[in-house]
Amino acid sequence: MGAYEHSPGCIGDIDDDQVVNTADLILLLGAWGPCPGCPEDLNGDDIVNTADLLLLLGNWGPCGSPGTISPPQSVQDCIQRYGFDPEKLAACIEGMIKAGTP
Repeated sequence: MGAYEHSPGCIGDIDDDQVVNTADLILLLGAWGPCPGCPEDLNGDDIVNTADLLLLLGNWGPCGSPGTISPPQSVQDCIQRYGFDPEKLAACIEGMIKAGTP
């Protein structure tokens, strides 16, 4: 599979459980370095590195359509709603945690 093909609509869901979480992070970190064709290479450049880590973290949380569920279901939802304003992002993520959203 190529870049972004591992789990359609949910980049970073390496273990295909429909949530990007700690399990996926551990898999990504375990594959760090050259990794041609491996599912942990989220951007398809044949190396698992910071770019892949940022993709995973940007999609943290349940898979789904960003911005369609309230409260936000992922960090990406928060970014789409509030841009990169640190105070608003922190409040959004805190709201996700209080609501029990990963």
